[in-house]
Amino acid sequence: MIIKETEHARQRRAERGIDKKDLQAALKYGEEHPCKFGRKYKYNGLTYIVSWSKKKEITCYANAFKMKKVNIPGKMLEHAYVAKKRVEQDPSCWKSNTVIVVDTSGSMRESDVWGASSRLHAVWLCVALDFIAHRLESGNAGPYDVISVVFMGEQGHTAIKLAPTTWQLYNNIVDQYNNRNLMAKGHGFYIPSLKIAQKILTCNKSSSCALSLIFMSDGRPSDLCSKDSILESVEALGKMFGRRLNFTAVGIGNHSSEFEMLKNMVDIAKDFGVQSTFVLPSMTTSALGASLTSTATTLTRTQTEMTDIKTMKQHNVREVIRESRRKALEEVVTSVSLEDYYLYRLDNVQRYVYHEWRDENRKLQYFYDTAEMQHPMAKFVAMNKKVFGEGAERYAFRFFEVGEDGKTVVGKPLVAKESRLVLDGGEKHRKRFVQTFCRTQQLARRIADEFNAKLDSLNRIDKATPRVTFLDCSVYELNDNYLGKQSVLVEEKIDHMKWHKWNTNNGYVEGMEEVPEFTHDKLKAAFDHLAKLELHDDVPKFGIGDLDAIYEDDEEDETENEDSEGNNSKSSSFDVRITCTPIKFTASEVAQAFSHFSYLATGRKRLICDLQGIFDEASNTLKFTDPVIHYYNYRRQDRENVHGRTDRGRKGMAMFFETHKGCCGHLCRLVTLGFKRGRMRHGKGSRQRSFAH
Repeated sequence: MIIKETEHARQRRAERGIDKKDLQAALKYGEEHPCKFGRKYKYNGLTYIVSWSKKKEITCYANAFKMKKVNIPGKMLEHAYVAKKRVEQDPSCWKSNTVIVVDTSGSMRESDVWGASSRLHAVWLCVALDFIAHRLESGNAGPYDVISVVFMGEQGHTAIKLAPTTWQLYNNIVDQYNNRNLMAKGHGFYIPSLKIAQKILTCNKSSSCALSLIFMSDGRPSDLCSKDSILESVEALGKMFGRRLNFTAVGIGNHSSEFEMLKNMVDIAKDFGVQSTFVLPSMTTSALGASLTSTATTLTRTQTEMTDIKTMKQHNVREVIRESRRKALEEVVTSVSLEDYYLYRLDNVQRYVYHEWRDENRKLQYFYDTAEMQHPMAKFVAMNKKVFGEGAERYAFRFFEVGEDGKTVVGKPLVAKESRLVLDGGEKHRKRFVQTFCRTQQLARRIADEFNAKLDSLNRIDKATPRVTFLDCSVYELNDNYLGKQSVLVEEKIDHMKWHKWNTNNGYVEGMEEVPEFTHDKLKAAFDHLAKLELHDDVPKFGIGDLDAIYEDDEEDETENEDSEGNNSKSSSFDVRITCTPIKFTASEVAQAFSHFSYLATGRKRLICDLQGIFDEASNTLKFTDPVIHYYNYRRQDRENVHGRTDRGRKGMAMFFETHKGCCGHLCRLVTLGFKRGRMRHGKGSRQRSFAH
């Protein structure tokens, strides 16, 4: 049968990836229905409309997915009702606050998204299935996670406001989707909807609530005002919330050039520490849904890093004002002003440096000793009033030692770090916090020296292979007239234009597209793999040795301030005399091998990860900062968070080795040679208890 094509029909088929032979098959095998334009044929998930004579093609589209409502038991309805009342009356109970801004301009009527009748219906479908239902089914959301939906048209309109994440909300969205209550028309103005989103995000004064802004649009803004006004609105959110806010901009369309504003919004948000992403999925509901699922995962991760492991309550984040990271990292400061900096005379400043030694019983002892300022001409210290960097645990401020005039910077630029979270117990706990991180970094620095000695001792490793170190740090105690004593961790400021992250404390390894998600089954497999490593069941043989553990003295009577690193390995003197050409390893291989080495070099009690910093080509050295150390001692299982909240213990070790399998290479095998075999842990073995930990 010969069918005449119209330009409109050809364009629609091209947009939706439909071949003309599918139309022929529909006419032959499809289900025919009359319609006001002619004849309608439904076949294989597609609908084709042709003229009454069946000789002219009019249009085609994918059949809309029909969503089904969920049957909600009475008991669940009662719990949801109670939770809804609490959400309305007590915002401090909120765990997360999400605002989804959806473009409803006329172009969202386009039916070029596979699996939906229009772009707008595709968004609504994915919000229901991939953001709400997915999180409810996985247990990552509940009634104390509130959601708002703002329609972005010529005027912003709040379609759903502060609704608890429940199956009732899901059913509400299903009703609107199935009944086709969604209208796309007019223009899409960014500013009105951004103002509504800002009002909703700031309505809860509790800083323990994780925040998320999802902005979904299919093109440029229609706002008549300056485009700078849009970026200023995003900047205001970034200054206020920083890392606590997740911002995802989703472009819906085929032309990347249409989304320059969305990309600029993401860049501005990133500059103030917001966890931001621009996504341009393919024009299918599955790809669009995947972008929302990824956003949900990021939100869950934010909630996790704010949660106290023991109480399972989310911490309050300290409220600060943030400055542009770009400005802070690029600006060369030669003098400071009281407008931008807190200034402290030296009689209100005390600097402490970390010292450690082993006593006659080889127990590790340490203390913090007073020290002079780093520059001999320093008479003041200055700390910026605004945060320029933000991690899961700490804020970073620009910090300088200042000369006698109270303005001129002397010495090198420094960075001061203090807790991002509100700590109970005042200055005593703040001081303990910074001292714990100072000690952690100095411990990592010492193990880095052992790793370098190991590299030096091995003829098989080329001398041009990079070495590793951690930035030296100290504690400054500042006596503020209004705030009292404050302790901050201070270290050298490094070139953040070269900043790089080689691995994290949650299983991420350089090269992965995203942070791995450890489901219940995957985490169990990770613990099983770690148990095999502990019991030597999974030790590979390389012909030149195997992965042996340090033998340590009995630790039954170890004290709280004892680290017992087991510094009696043969690593410093062990060598493998093989007449082969030495191998030069890359910076990435060195970083991953160092984490592996740290596990064995500490008698399988510690693992150093979250390796971040720079590769200094001039000194051929990886300079790390802010390490995470996971601690686990099977004889002292009551010791948790020894190295701070980011210390995830045996779980962190298991997650590391589960993903490290993919990059555990020849350098790992070389640097883990020469350790004495440790005692087997039968009887007290962790295999049975592994997953519980």
